[in-house]
Amino acid sequence: DVVHCHNVRPTILGAAAARLARVPAIISTLHGTTTQTAGRERRFWLAARGCDRVVAVSDSTRRSFATQPWASRSRLVTVRNGAAPGSTVPQEDAGMEKDGFVLMSVGILAWRKDYCSLLRAFALASRSVGDLRLWIVGEGDDRPKLESLIDELGIRSSVKLLGMRRNVGFWLAKADLFVLSSVAEGLPLALLEAMAAGVP
Repeated sequence: DVVHCHNVRPTILGAAAARLARVPAIISTLHGTTTQTAGRERRFWLAARGCDRVVAVSDSTRRSFATQPWASRSRLVTVRNGAAPGSTVPQEDAGMEKDGFVLMSVGILAWRKDYCSLLRAFALASRSVGDLRLWIVGEGDDRPKLESLIDELGIRSSVKLLGMRRNVGFWLAKADLFVLSSVAEGLPLALLEAMAAGVP
């Protein structure tokens, strides 16, 4: 009944196919604030003409996309993300104990999350706060680069790249502070989940 194309590439690939298959409703959702390049922007909006609605997850995201020259403004709507508190029931690594003051971030290990800046900032802060820890939940193509930077900065003993986790609520319950270092975001679910969990 509905095809949902999540972000740019799936819209480019899926909207026309869904229209040819005569799917009654085709939706595209944009989470960031940019399509990255002018060519990609043009391809996205040409594909999005096959969608019934293009959903932005915040008003600022909608405004940002509405200024793009190829934008189909009549299709743009805002549907804000929401998040309920996650379950704190342990599902994996339940035996891992928290020690120190834990900063946590959740997201794909990719350029837009700017974990390199976060790691550099953490290295500076940890010189003043000896028991500072950083846990990052998520996986992605930037992992090798981040592993190298962790070693270069000499913070291996204080940083954990936890990979993909099925139960983010369990990890958020152990955190003292949630951090978001993104350079391109709309309204990230990870931030809403942290707020729903009561993590500053």
